[in-house]
Parts: sequence; C-alpha cells; structure tokens
Amino acid sequence: MDREALAQLAATDIHAALPPEDAEKALSSPPFIPIPSALNLRDLGLAAPATIKPGLIFRSGALTTWPASSRALLFSQYGIKTIFDLRHERERTRMPSPEIAGIETVWLPPTTAPSPLTLEKFAANGGVDGFADMYEEVATIYAPAFARVFAHIVARPREPLLFHCTAGKDRTGTLAALIERLAGAADDVVAADYALTRIGVEPGREMLTGILQSAFGGVGIETPGFKELSSCEGGYVLAFLRRVEERWGGVEGYLKGVLGLTGEEVEMVKRNIAA
Repeated sequence: MDREALAQLAATDIHAALPPEDAEKALSSPPFIPIPSALNLRDLGLAAPATIKPGLIFRSGALTTWPASSRALLFSQYGIKTIFDLRHERERTRMPSPEIAGIETVWLPPTTAPSPLTLEKFAANGGVDGFADMYEEVATIYAPAFARVFAHIVARPREPLLFHCTAGKDRTGTLAALIERLAGAADDVVAADYALTRIGVEPGREMLTGILQSAFGGVGIETPGFKELSSCEGGYVLAFLRRVEERWGGVEGYLKGVLGLTGEEVEMVKRNIAA
C-alpha cells in the first residue's frame, strides 16, 4: 500500500473498524513491520523521505498480547537487543513486560504521577491544546526514560532499539516526534507517522478503547472530548513540537536543558541516526 493510500486509511474514524483486507495490507506495508499480531509496530527509518537509518529505531504498542513466536522475531530477525518500556507502574502491573530471549527491557518510572486528564480539555479547540499540554508534560516527567534512549543511541549506534507504551500513540509518539525532528524530518513527515497509529492499533482497537473508556468511568464514545483524546490526528503532535520550540527553543534545547545531553552528545545522536 502506498503512502497516499495509508494516509487515507489513517483518516478513518477511530471508532469505526477498518476493512479487514485494507488493514491487513496496510500493516504489511512500510513503515509497518509485518510481524504477526504486533501492535502498532513501525520502523522510524522507513518513513518517506527517510531521515533516519532503517532498521535502527522501532516503535510499537505494548508487547503483552503478542504471541511468543512474534516477540522472538524482534531479536532473531531485526536484531533488537534493548526495549524501552515507557508505561507507568500500574500499566506494567496489569500487563507485565514479557521476557524475550536476547533482549533486555529497560524501565524507568516517571518523575511524578501524570496530571489527571479531563475530557473537557480535549473537547476544546479540537483537542489541539489538550494534546500540547499532555505531551509537554510527557516530555518532562518521562525525561529519565527518554534520556536513557538517547544515551543508548550515543553509546550503541549500531544496535537497534524499540520503545513502546500501551497503544504506541502518546508517550511513544512524543519520543518518536523528538527523534524525527532531531533527524530533520519535516512537519508533514512527523504528522504522517503519528497519524499511522490509527492503522497500527487496529488489531487492539476495541481493547484499547475499552481501557480508555474505563479510565473515565465508562463514558460513551460520543462523550465530548473522548473522540479527540482517542484520535490520532497529525496536528496534535505538531502542536507539541511548537510547544517544544516555545519552551525549550527546539528539540536540541530540550535534549540539553531537560535530558542533560551535552552539545557533543546531541551531535553524536544526530550523526548516529542520520539516514
């Protein structure tokens, strides 16, 4: 499936099922990685135009529901030796990280508990302001975990890595956007990658929607703000990148000021991920 067709499919309402044949074809097309039952698994290096080395940085949703045979392929076929789990402790307790031969899972807790979300905030301005605020907080409280990912890129430039949260959308999307922008990806490339989460979560869409509904006391999908919060519009992540520019002077400023990287380390990351 070509990029235009993927983009059209990604525009499907999150609460409507994708046609099974279209979903299967899309999930077998780059930048998706065709591992059976994988949730939202993609290679950041397969975006077009490419700014990141292919086969180096992977993103996904939680691995708990994957069969063991699929998880094993991350090491045996793609050479991944380190997985960074961006979930909080409650999520890890409910759905523990699986053990995968040859792979180390790294987890660091957020510095503080995330602020409570309100659907009212996402009902306003099409959800853009709510996402900008949420992703700015993610970039702040998950700084220790993000810093470990960048440290890996500095220290092990040829060793593939994967990072994930639960759906592979918010915390994963925040980190992916930072990496992509540092690599020089344009707005349309970053936005398109973010929007592909709509396709990537299709195998677990009903489960993930149910989890999110339960988090808000069992609200209906038509509750104001719920559709926005569960959607994957590219404008959400671009609003976050604008916030990064406003608060930290750009991604490089964030890496230095929040994650503690030196200027030399930032340049090393850029060289190590460059396509």
